[in-house]
Amino acid sequence: MKKLIKGSIGVFAIIVTAIIVYSCDLGESAIRTSYVLGYYKLNSVIADTASVSIGGKNYYKVAIGMDNTAEPVASIYDSDRSLFDYYCSIHNDMLYPKAKIYSDLTNGISFPIHDFTKVEVVCKGQWDEEHPAGSCLNDIIHFVSVSPYPYIMAGYKGFDYGKHTMSAYFNNVYPFQTNYGVLVIYPVDKPLSEVTKEDLILSGTGEMDWPEFCNLFIAKRTGTKGVSPCGIEIRMTDDAGKIFSVNTELD
Repeated sequence: MKKLIKGSIGVFAIIVTAIIVYSCDLGESAIRTSYVLGYYKLNSVIADTASVSIGGKNYYKVAIGMDNTAEPVASIYDSDRSLFDYYCSIHNDMLYPKAKIYSDLTNGISFPIHDFTKVEVVCKGQWDEEHPAGSCLNDIIHFVSVSPYPYIMAGYKGFDYGKHTMSAYFNNVYPFQTNYGVLVIYPVDKPLSEVTKEDLILSGTGEMDWPEFCNLFIAKRTGTKGVSPCGIEIRMTDDAGKIFSVNTELD
């Protein structure tokens, strides 16, 4: 997890800087009319796997994030904002109530131009008796993410974490949320088999210091002494039907 976050911070900083250079001189400003400030093209994704203990049980925690091939596409600073406005309009993000002169994208909220519609995890070897090689593991995986999309669709009204109880999985990834009260990022905290395409729109915080799209929790197998490690393939399908896949090995 730390490896993915640390590596991605630098990557995201490069992309945000590229958005600024791509768009205008650093001294220029723009009127903020949307929550999202930039969009980039995603070419592939990366995964980082860690072992965690939750409720006395051992899990694999697989963090999925962007890689260093992402390319800036549009931002609030563009001299011709038609493309940027188009992507904002897709998410109804055009009437941000906190409009102001915005001149710093260092911590700009940026997302891929792709909206994911499906996440599927497939085991490459036999996981257990119920999941032979090639099986979908969505039924035994817990999905954790956040998204500002519900915030936008609610007329820019935040989610009060103080009034809701998140799962132990969610608190493992975002332990600070319940202490902050109302936030713009809404939780997505459910079994992967129940995740809908609406849950995946603008997935992640969009912040340069938290560039992950989601985290997957898979309980470690018990009674598997002598069993070979099992690789999994994570497939994320976007709204154009493109599949972003990444493989990782689970012991």
